[in-house]
Parts: sequence; structure tokens; C-alpha cells
Amino acid sequence: MNNGIRKAFEQIQATEQMKLHTYSYVLQEAKRPIKRPRKTAALRPVSAVCAVLALCFGISFGSWYLFKAPVSYISIDINPSIEITLNRLNRVTKATGQNADGRQLLTKMRLNGKNYIDAIETLLQSKQMQPYLTSDADLTVTVASPKAATLRSMLEDSAVTTYYHGLCKEADMETAAHAHQNSMSFGKYQIYLQLVSYGCTITKEQCQEMPMCQLRTLLAQYESTDDSSCDSHSNQTAPNRGHHHGSHE
Repeated sequence: MNNGIRKAFEQIQATEQMKLHTYSYVLQEAKRPIKRPRKTAALRPVSAVCAVLALCFGISFGSWYLFKAPVSYISIDINPSIEITLNRLNRVTKATGQNADGRQLLTKMRLNGKNYIDAIETLLQSKQMQPYLTSDADLTVTVASPKAATLRSMLEDSAVTTYYHGLCKEADMETAAHAHQNSMSFGKYQIYLQLVSYGCTITKEQCQEMPMCQLRTLLAQYESTDDSSCDSHSNQTAPNRGHHHGSHE
């Protein structure tokens, strides 16, 4: 009986003091003599085991909910594309390279457990990242989270923008989910959707491997062409308005 309770407690992710205190309490309750009919006395060990199992489940689920459950996602794109997953405490639970450069960079770096600001600054300050941080690197950090505005505001006050001149953006959770389904960073996936809307034939694979500076340059070309079309249309109609105004006078 005691061995069974002890094994159950070994699975609990709590402080040793908490486990020792609860373990002792359960043993005391199991050994306490009671004045009940003999047929119910056998139920006490079963009740003790049930209490332990319920405690195990409660602590394990609470620990997962607080420390492991994914809540927010941040995409860091230069050419390495890296995504970090945050828990409810805004600490990194997972870091994933979303393209070849990103995967290579993470082989020599550990970000898990860090606050997201510290994790991103550690990433940017690493010697492995320096070759990518050129003057035209176009660092982009995109946040997808129920509390995206708060996370973005903190990033804009960090070295991401004040020193590295990065662009901080937000993406909705649906866009992030679609990016995950397509094995893309959602920072680049946002640009991919914009390019496709302009009629660009770029593929998702091409988009994911291109540096952000090239993607932004390509997007700017399409946006410029679209604006020029609008200006051209305005210039064609302007003389008619002017002529009408003159004849009215």
C-alpha cells in the first residue's frame, strides 16, 4: 500500500516539501483507527489512493496549464526564420527553426525557459546571428497572441527596435494556424498572402527561403505598381473635371 502511494507521488511535479507534507498526511489518515463496521474499514486505503490520484492529476494539470500550455507565438524573420512559443508567463516553451538557416542557428542555442524579450535579445546578440544583421536586414518580429498588443508594445520598447531597428507587427491566431499548416513563419506568411493578392506567382517554399529584405522589396514593387495605376487613373480623369469647371465659369 505504502509503495503504491509513494510511486504515485513520484509522478507529481511539485516542490519536495509539498509532496512530503501531503504524503505524510495521507499515510496518517490511512492508519487512523475508526469506529465503523468492518466492511467499510477496507474502503479507507482505496479512498487514500483516490485522493493521491486526484492530487496527482490536479497538480500535473495545473503545472501544464501554467507552464506548458501554448498561449502566444512570436515569429522572428531576417533570413533565418525562427518561431518561439510562449506560456502564460510569457516564457519560451519551444523554439523552432522555420527554414534551413533558422534550424541551423538553433542547434547552438537554447532559448527555453527565458522571458520572451530576453530570448529574442539573446538570439539577436548571438555571434551566429551577426552575419545576417546587415544594414538592409529588415528584421521583422510578428506576434500572434490573445494579448498581442501588450507583447508588441514591450517589444517596441526593447532592443529589437531601439538598437536593431526591427519592425514589430501583429498577426491573428487564425493566420498563425494557417502558417503552421504550411510550415511557414507567420511573419513571412503574411507577406505571401499580400503578394498573392497582387497576382504574384511566388510559391510558399520560395517565400519561406527568401530573406525579409527581398520579400519586402518585392511587395513594395507590387504596391508601387498598384498606386501608380490609381494615380494614372486619377490623372486621366482630372482634365475632364478641370474642363467642366472652366465651362461652368
